Amino acid sequence: MFLVFGSQQMQQVARNWFLYEITRSPLLLAMLGLANGLPMVLFSLLGGALADRFSKKLIIMVSMVGMAACSRRRRRRSCCRRGRQSSRSWWVSGYS
Repeated sequence: MFLVFGSQQMQQVARNWFLYEITRSPLLLAMLGLANGLPMVLFSLLGGALADRFSKKLIIMVSMVGMAACSRRRRRRSCCRRGRQSSRSWWVSGYS
């Protein structure tokens, strides 16, 4: 679990850094932070209800597979646009 959460934090720092390097906009950086944190606030009640009803091991496994699938999809979308390989965006989305 430590490696999963550590890699998520590194990915978030890399994304924030990359966005700031490209735009130099603190407002866009704050909006990215809001977009990252808002789903946790919105879905925390639903997550609590699911945790009470189902096995916690099953919930963790399903969420990890879902995060890996989303990360892979995001990587493929950012790196391979229109058949070209981007040299700067591969490290932002990671290889999970």
